[in-house]
Amino acid sequence: MNSVSDLFVVGQVYNRQRDIHEKYKGQERGGISTPSMIPAVFLFTGDSGEEYGYADSFRENGTFWYNGECQVGDMLMVSGNSAIRDHAEKGKALLVFQIVPNEGVQFVGEAEYLTHHEEIRSDRNGTPRKAYVFHLALIPPGTDRLRADELKEDDLRRPLSTKLSLAQLREAALKSVSQEAAEASQRVVNVQLRAEAVKRYALKRANGICESCTAPAPFVTAKQVPYLEVHHLFRLSDGGPDHPDHVIALCPNCHRRAHYSDDAKIFNDTLVIKIK
Repeated sequence: MNSVSDLFVVGQVYNRQRDIHEKYKGQERGGISTPSMIPAVFLFTGDSGEEYGYADSFRENGTFWYNGECQVGDMLMVSGNSAIRDHAEKGKALLVFQIVPNEGVQFVGEAEYLTHHEEIRSDRNGTPRKAYVFHLALIPPGTDRLRADELKEDDLRRPLSTKLSLAQLREAALKSVSQEAAEASQRVVNVQLRAEAVKRYALKRANGICESCTAPAPFVTAKQVPYLEVHHLFRLSDGGPDHPDHVIALCPNCHRRAHYSDDAKIFNDTLVIKIK
């Protein structure tokens, strides 16, 4: 076993109590859990923060913003919050689960802390307070983690070449730098590169054909490329982990079906099988 993340399967739904806490311990309520049986920190994300205006979410640069814990008063860098910040130093993996109402929690994958910022936000009682927002990077399964002595200038260069092959785009999508090898700002650039490589990989793989219904792209863009949309198969806040095997290029009609139809979940499951 290479990592504690291997204990869980990406995309699989688990019973939080039976499959996670009974086996590995950790706080059974709240978004951050620190189990005693394995070197990991469990992060649970869902829609509970939306009513307060700060739901966890993916950003355009590919990072995932996760809100710290503490419902009333200023957040402090203790307990679960410090567990996120210090996970690498403590030798613990961040394991992210998406709450699926009435079903359980879906394992999204392993993440790493990049940085965090402070904001003034209302607490549960509507009182303004200091809040932490953690910037995380999801680590694609099978990622090549580069050490400091392995880094090359091209590993952190933007933008990606427009002439990369399908194999080269896949390699770029799975190339990550370790916390010991780069500064936080460099790791953020690396996340941006991976996100762009994954998107371009899916579109190049599709070659102008919807990977669901097999119909040609509905039109050609002003840049003279077939128009398809990239859909994430595992819906972590509608973003999903960046990995070549977790995305599919769809026509707009199939993309809307994957999100909004009455059979969206069944349809999405068929897409997962197609990509496999």
